[in-house]
Formats: sequence, C-alpha cells, structure tokens
Amino acid sequence: MFLLPRFLLLLSAFVCAPVPSTSTSTSTSTSTSAPPRLVRSGHVCLLAPSVPWSFGPYQEQHQMLSVELNDMGYQTSWVSTMATVAVPEGRYTLDEYFKALGDRHDPYFGQFQGKLDHLTFLGMGDGYNFMNNPNPAANTVPFSAINHLGSLYGCDIVITLMDTTKFTANVELSLPVITWVPYHYSELGSADLYLLKKVAGVASLAPTMATVVEKQLFSTDGDGDGDGDGDGDGDGDGDGASLPVVSPIPHIIAGRAVGEIPPGFRENARSAFDLPEDTFVVLQQGGNYEKLDRKGWSQGIQAFALFYNDLPEPKNAHLYIHAIGSTAIAETERGTTAPANLMENGVPLVKFLRLAKIPSSAYTVDQNIHTAETVVQLKSMANVCLHASKTEGFGLNALECQALGTPVITTNFSAMGDYTKLGKKVEPHQMEWMVSGYVATPDVRGIADALREIHAGEIDVGPEKVQEARKWVREGFSGKHVGNKFAEIIEETRKRFAKRDLPQSRGKLVTIVRNDPPPVVNWDTPWTLAVHPDVKIDEKMLDSMLKMLSSSPDSWKIMALILPTRDYKGGALPLTREGVGDVNPLLPVIVNTHIFANAQSIEETYRHGIHATVLSGLKGDSITMGIDGVATLVKASIEGGEDSFGDYGTGEL
Repeated sequence: MFLLPRFLLLLSAFVCAPVPSTSTSTSTSTSTSAPPRLVRSGHVCLLAPSVPWSFGPYQEQHQMLSVELNDMGYQTSWVSTMATVAVPEGRYTLDEYFKALGDRHDPYFGQFQGKLDHLTFLGMGDGYNFMNNPNPAANTVPFSAINHLGSLYGCDIVITLMDTTKFTANVELSLPVITWVPYHYSELGSADLYLLKKVAGVASLAPTMATVVEKQLFSTDGDGDGDGDGDGDGDGDGDGASLPVVSPIPHIIAGRAVGEIPPGFRENARSAFDLPEDTFVVLQQGGNYEKLDRKGWSQGIQAFALFYNDLPEPKNAHLYIHAIGSTAIAETERGTTAPANLMENGVPLVKFLRLAKIPSSAYTVDQNIHTAETVVQLKSMANVCLHASKTEGFGLNALECQALGTPVITTNFSAMGDYTKLGKKVEPHQMEWMVSGYVATPDVRGIADALREIHAGEIDVGPEKVQEARKWVREGFSGKHVGNKFAEIIEETRKRFAKRDLPQSRGKLVTIVRNDPPPVVNWDTPWTLAVHPDVKIDEKMLDSMLKMLSSSPDSWKIMALILPTRDYKGGALPLTREGVGDVNPLLPVIVNTHIFANAQSIEETYRHGIHATVLSGLKGDSITMGIDGVATLVKASIEGGEDSFGDYGTGEL
C-alpha cells in the first residue's frame, strides 16, 4: 500500500512522553506574564488518536489544550480516531464513555479522574471502519469523516494533532479545521502541501517549519491557477483567502518540569538510580519504535563512546538510556501482556553499545514506562540530555530537560534548532533521505565534542543561563500562552473560512498532465489525470462526467477512475498488458490528487508506476470505470505502422 507512514509512530508519535511515560507534563501551567483573556464562544471538537488517558503526548497535549479552551468559554468535545476506542454515535459524559468502552480502557485512567469533566466525548460509530474510510488499508482519517463529525455534532471548528500522513483529502472540508502539526522534513512534500492547502489553519509546532509552510503555500503561483498570486483563489489579489492561517504554536510544557525544584532534589535522584554524585551522567531518552532510527540512537551511542574513550582514568561517565519500545507501548494501550514472540520495531540498542565497545558498567538501558515523578528525577539527575535526533516535530524531551535546568545537546535542524537555549545544537554532518524527505544526519564527532565541552565547563550552563532558560520555557510554553495563541488562530480561521473559494466553484475539477514523469503536484484541483501524450481527451465530456460524479452522494468513496480507451479503429484497449497482468500504461486513470501526490512523493515518479501503485493499493468500490468516449488513442501518433504498440494491443474491455 502506497500510503506508507512517513512517521506513523504508533499514532502516539514521539515517546517523549506523557503520563505515564517519559514526559513530565500532567497538567497545564500558568504564565504570570500572560495577558487577560477574552471570553470566547463556539464548539471546538478535538480530534485525537486515542483517549486522553492513553499513552502518547498527542493525547496529553490535546487534553491540556482542552482545559485552556474551556477556561476561555469554548465548548470542548473529544473524538478518538482509533477503532479500538470507538463507540456508537452519541454524546457521552466521561462516566458514560468509560462504561461504553467496557474493558477497552487504559490502566492509567484513574490518574485523570476529575480532570476531564469539562469534556464531552463524541462517538463516531463502532467497528473496524468506524471512520467510513474509502480506503481502510491506508489507516487514515478521510476528510469526509471530519465533515460528518461537524454536521452530526455541530462543531464550529475541528483541531487535529496528528501527522499529515494520517489524513486523506477525499473531499473538500465543509468546516474550518486547524491542524496542530508536527513536521519532520526540510520542506513540504507535494502531498503535504496539497493537504495543508485544504485546511483552514496550520499551527506549526516549530517556528522554522511555520516559515517553510508559509513560504511554500504563498509561493509565486504555487497554487497552479495561473493568476500569479499564489493564494489559491484565482482572483489575482494575493490576499490568501483560500489558504490557511499559519502560526507557530508550540506544545505545552507543564507539571513538575516548570515548578520549583526543591533543595537536594537532584542529589536524591542520583541516589534513587544508584549513580555516584561525581559521575558525569548523559541521558539519552525517547521512543525506540522505528527501524529508521529517527531519534539518532546510533549516533548518540557512537558519540558517547568517543567522548568516554578520551576521558582520563578513572572514567567517571555513564550513559543512561531510557528507551520505550513498541511492545511496551502496545501493552500499555491494550492493557495486556504482549505475546512472547512479538518482535520490537526499534533499533538494537544493546548491539549498538557492544559494537561501540562501551563497558557494561558505563551504561544503563532502561525500557520501563515510568511515572511522571520518576521521569522528572531522570532528567534532573543528568548532567546533560543527549537528543541529537535526525529530526523532531517538536522535541518535548529536550525542552523538559531545559525546563529542569539540565543542558541539552541537539541537532541544529528544524524544531531542535529552534528550541535549544541551554546547551549546544550541533550542526548536521549532512542531509539524508528518510522515506519522503530530507532530514539531518547527526554529526558523531560534533556530538562528542559537545559532550567534552559541557564536561569541561567550556559551554556556559551556569545558574544565570539556567534561570534564563527556565523562564523562557515557563513563559513561552505555558498552557495560558498556547491557549491564547489557539484562540487567535481559531477566530482568524473562522473569518477566513467564510470567504474561502474552492476549485470547484471556479469550474475546475481536474488537472491534466501529459509529461512523464508528471510534474510534482502543485495544483489544488480534486482530481488529476496523468495521460499518455498519444491519448486524446474529450475535455467537455470529462468535465461532465466529473460533475455528475461530484453530485453523487457516494462520490466521497471514489479515489480513482479508469477511462475506457478506444484506438483509431474503434477497438477497445485492454485493461492489462498481455502476459504481464499490470495496468495498460496507455489507459488514462483519473486519481484523487492527494493520493496521486502521495504515490508520487513516496513510491513512484513515472505515470505508469504511480497508477500501478494507486490501483494496487485501493480496494473495493473506491475504484470505478469512467464512461466510454472520453479517451481515444490517435492514429497520427503511431510510428512504424499499424498496431506497433505490440504488447498493449487492442481488444475488448
């Protein structure tokens, strides 16, 4: 299936993480410098992967945001996208929802009792495909389901917190949607750009990424409508009425991380983990659930080995690795013990340590899911937190370390570069390709040098710098600050959405491309027709067919249409190549543009490869046949005499 996760991250993403996890945040925090709040109104529906009390910072962040929005006067409701916590349609109080879940609940629910009474829980239907996904194998949330959510429960606005890969733009949105989006690449891929053009607001977790998003969305005629203004509305004024509001809005750092640190807390933490006070402790912490090693575990271990080997005897340095694996996450989500034969999805940390020849006495590998209090102790007892990842959408762990006064070493790329104030951000060794975009390659020697510099006191991480960093986190990442930023983007997106002009209203439903490979998608029509240059398309008939399709109540299900094609003699071209079985490359295929862009950016670049990927991935009634007469193979294009297309031949459809 081509909709491969560019970081599916078990829907819980970066295990940085929540309660209970590697995150120290459990409740919102106030900033004394926050301005007075205006009273707001409206129904905000929060779309999250799972329930608020489940494992994962996405759920925790949405829960904390819901408190802030509720305090301002917004009505807040919660809907989960995972089928494992789906319930029949209806509005539920917390107790009613908990009863409806039965035994499908997280064992840590009790920690949230009394903190969720402001929320109404919304059911979207029970069963495997409760989101009515036209392509269930893609494991995504279709825009049609968000529209249904809005109409069913009267949502004025929907806020999502999931990777862009978790959505399918199968229809235009009928209500404003703000995506609180983590992003991992140096620039937007075509599928992400197409998707973000469709939402009303983009709350980017990092300022650098917000700049990239805004630049690409508003690039010169980046909408492909030919008016040169790049705003997507076709009127040439460049006012951006049809493009989303973009604003950098970070995650909330709260709980013990931003509270007062009592005297002796760090020393007591050292004692709890049986580490001597004179040991230089390097904490490497995060989720270990990706074979791609996005967290840079390998480079961090190699860097520590270089640093350790250069130390004089006795070598009083210790690498403490707190890595939550995929099995532990799954067990927490399901409340059951994993099968003994279940393989981990992450990288082999112990093997990395052995290959680096680090003595077993100089490292600890901790794979336990700890309470928030224990996570605070871990971050506090370290001399430095090592978070030199290849990419981070936000980097919660690094910020929580800084909030506790522990310096960090990160990679100077995207969010990590934006959010490193106490410690050092190391320049990448180079850029590398990961799934569908470029990320940073952590520099092993540079990280080792940074460890040496902090160990030697060559980087200023003294009391004044610590207080400066803690104040920066308390004020810039507080619940009040984030809530106020969201109130601003909510009101602006509601205004702008009312003026939005859709491609259909401009009479354009499809973009036809004949180059092979096709150009990278930068158009916003709902359909894309990549067609062989030798096939003539009756554009009036094509337009009528698509208008007829769009008026059908089941149009949201259709992701691709295969156009029957006649040759110059009137014979029908076969659907497949004789003796091969794959799609005849001469047959035109009309594809949902978002899915076309996904296939183009992840799997294939040539027309036939894109079509084969799309058609092999789609199932059931999401593929249909178009009407006869739209496409004709013209005689003038045939060289070398009749039927020179050989394998493609003619025959009855």
